[in-house]
Amino acid sequence: MEIAKGVHRIGPTRKGWKLGGYAQCYLIDDESGGLVLVDAGYEHDGHRILEYLWRIGRTPADITDLALTHAHRSHLGAVAALKRLNPRMTIHAHAWEADIVAGHRMAQPMPFRPLRPLTIYPMRIGSLINYDAHRGCPVDALLHDVDGQRIGPLEVIQTQGHTPGSVSFLWRERGVLAVGDAVATWPKLDAGWPGFNLDEARYQRSLQKIVSLEPKIVLTGHGLPVTENTTQKLESLLKGPYWPARS
Repeated sequence: MEIAKGVHRIGPTRKGWKLGGYAQCYLIDDESGGLVLVDAGYEHDGHRILEYLWRIGRTPADITDLALTHAHRSHLGAVAALKRLNPRMTIHAHAWEADIVAGHRMAQPMPFRPLRPLTIYPMRIGSLINYDAHRGCPVDALLHDVDGQRIGPLEVIQTQGHTPGSVSFLWRERGVLAVGDAVATWPKLDAGWPGFNLDEARYQRSLQKIVSLEPKIVLTGHGLPVTENTTQKLESLLKGPYWPARS
């Protein structure tokens, strides 16, 4: 569905909801002719992406760029299928995670603690045993540790911590920020999921950076996007262990 002008939310599918905790991706249309897809869900979510494209009168050939926030299964599963349908599509990912996207290396498994929320334990176990592994696809364009790289109308913002190569994508003119797993709204609004950040200190600094950008809309990887009272909701995440950031 179109949640704001030029911003479409796709998913989650029933299986994607069960496996990936309300995982979804986003289609960006700045009316320049091409489309940018942010993340690609699980492998079976490719069907939902295709259905949505056809429903709005577009095809995979219209996607010029696929921008990955990070290399976890719930975000890159359909990349290979979409690339086969449109070989001219440019796949963007951080240089640190390109070999994961290509299928040459597993992403780091997540720890089992803390114990809550219990609803995400299937994902912890899945990451540990590499369940439902994605089909690898080479990355065409590497993102590096600098802000301001461009993918269509989007600016790349470095927000590492959840993973070493996590990035966010800012559509500055419209105040839209796609944050991957830096912010979650499922099963509740939270600073990611407890225990899912590989570098907690770095993540805390990234979260403060996200808040400082003052986005109007935050596109989350898991759960509904934040579209109202966004500044207030983001600032609420800085309380407790997330302020001040550890060095």
